[in-house]
Amino acid sequence: DVPAIVSGFGNVAYTTTAGLYRDAYVFAASTDTLLVVYENTVQGSVRCSYRTDTASTWTDVQVFSHFGVTGSVYTTGARACGLELPSGRLLVFYAIEDASASTVNVGMSYSDTDGATWTRGQTGCLEAAISTTSQSIRRMRAAYLAGQIVLMVDVVDTSTAYSQRMAQYASADL
Repeated sequence: DVPAIVSGFGNVAYTTTAGLYRDAYVFAASTDTLLVVYENTVQGSVRCSYRTDTASTWTDVQVFSHFGVTGSVYTTGARACGLELPSGRLLVFYAIEDASASTVNVGMSYSDTDGATWTRGQTGCLEAAISTTSQSIRRMRAAYLAGQIVLMVDVVDTSTAYSQRMAQYASADL
């Protein structure tokens, strides 16, 4: 059924600092938990706010912090996205940029607690990092299908000859 009226709203996170929260991505878990993953630019972290269908407030936790990770300072944005595996495990993917090497790779954290706690699963999901010399990542999306995770990355050529490509990556080790 399609709702006739969508009314009311509640803040998932609120600030008066411009640009603090960036690139929100929402997804639902099979346990009736709603999750919003986003970047906190001041903390240098990927965050997750979650709530169950019966909760009246959001709970906010850290998924991944870019501080303290050698060579992993991002400047163009984490571009976080998430999904749920059939086992119920939640995965969040995010861009990790190595400015000194002019590359970006994809990190992944997982939760087996409906988003309450997160563990870093991988800091380099791609076989080869993407060069940021003349490219940047604008968006990432992930989905699970037939035993594989498919990751789509929107890559933009930032040189004078502007072009854009959708790069598809698929897991081979699930």
